[in-house]
Amino acid sequence: MKISKKEFLILQINDSLFPIGSYSHSYGLETYIQKGIVHDEKTAERYLRMKLRYSFMYTDLLAVKLSYEAATKGDIYKLEELEDVMEASRIPEEIRCASRKLGSRFVKTLFCMDPSWKQGIFEKYVSIRTGKTICHPCAYGVFCAQRNPGGRNAGSVFVCAGIGGCNELCENDSLKSVVRTEDSFFTCSSV
Repeated sequence: MKISKKEFLILQINDSLFPIGSYSHSYGLETYIQKGIVHDEKTAERYLRMKLRYSFMYTDLLAVKLSYEAATKGDIYKLEELEDVMEASRIPEEIRCASRKLGSRFVKTLFCMDPSWKQGIFEKYVSIRTGKTICHPCAYGVFCAQRNPGGRNAGSVFVCAGIGGCNELCENDSLKSVVRTEDSFFTCSSV
């Protein structure tokens, strides 16, 4: 299988080691473990399924799709509106703060990698957000629209990164005693 530079870039920016700090945010999992809500393989699997089905799909993944569509049409006002909706929809402070930090770091890292990204719809989007927060899913969707206008793999790789991100959380020292990753799903050690 041959992979293009554009496809490789999509994989690279979704890697948990891409230097935006995504590996350090638990998105609430750490709290669920501390409260005993997630405590074994069954509850870890349930947490992951619920997060994907009822949270991730209707927030982050939807924001990627909508921001991608707005960016391909050059609709900067729709992007602005979507950012405002995303900011308002993240009620827990931990989630809101994580999305802001990841969005800001995502943009800064991309601009350091290649200055040519400081043009087109991505630059317009970043410019209109000056002094405002940038959420990671919207920034990702706009970037993918500029770099990969056919959209191939951008959404599916984002989903895999979301699932993989749950696995990477287990590298957090406070979670190691409860959950460790093995194969592609959770296996829990005894508490």
